[in-house]
Amino acid sequence: VDSDCIVNHNFIKSMIASLEKHPIVQAKLSFLGEGYFAKIFCMMRDEAYNKPDFHLFAPGVGFQKNTFSDCGYFSEESPHTYDSDFSYRILRKGYKVFYEPNAIIYHHCTNNLFKEVKVWFNYGKGRYLKYDKGYFGERNIKTFLTSLFYLRTFDLKLGFMYNLFTLMYMIIRDSAFIYVFVKRIFLRGTKK
Repeated sequence: VDSDCIVNHNFIKSMIASLEKHPIVQAKLSFLGEGYFAKIFCMMRDEAYNKPDFHLFAPGVGFQKNTFSDCGYFSEESPHTYDSDFSYRILRKGYKVFYEPNAIIYHHCTNNLFKEVKVWFNYGKGRYLKYDKGYFGERNIKTFLTSLFYLRTFDLKLGFMYNLFTLMYMIIRDSAFIYVFVKRIFLRGTKK
């Protein structure tokens, strides 16, 4: 649980009960924040993380101990996307993430646009590390290429500002990916 998170009264009890049956348990995520930008960032995270096919997000996940010995620990190579990196590894090992809707974790969203943009840039750098490790399978390559060209279908029900910020997120995240990609190519070329 992150330091800026709050858990509901059933969180520990529900997580322990589920972990007795399942090796990996993801709590339900709820994002909170006050202010104009925070509300948009909360909407973006709700749309991204509260989906049935989403794997895991560190603030609300629990593991049985043997999962780490089987899949390895969180990678320190990318401190901003270690949970996503671990998620790919557990899926490759055939683990399923159990979703526990009775364990709710409330995660704080900032109202500071500049802090959020920095997070997006760091997500892009972490995305490159996942690409470099070969985590993008056939489905993920299509998703990755689609996001690079911004062919995403925007949800007009969520409003103009939500869609504008989602587009900004994709541009900043993918700019960071390209930055790291070019930097690594350049560094490889200078070592010869």
